[in-house]
Amino acid sequence: MKFWQATLKTRHFSFEAFGVRKSDALMALGDLLRIHGEQYGLESDWPDIFGQDIEFREIEMGVGYRDCQRLVPNG
Repeated sequence: MKFWQATLKTRHFSFEAFGVRKSDALMALGDLLRIHGEQYGLESDWPDIFGQDIEFREIEMGVGYRDCQRLVPNG
């Protein structure tokens, strides 16, 4: 089974969200950023400035990763 990870790294925080589809991960990240903004009293549109800084990665369950790369045996 595969799923998607959406990541946003800012100067002070690292945010991660997951979803079965890429769009689900993005929606979950948006919800996370909204909650974070509420907790810190930020303007409601503050995440908009980070749109192009969001990174996506497809992850497969049951396999290992090193430095964000799937590790496969030699040979």
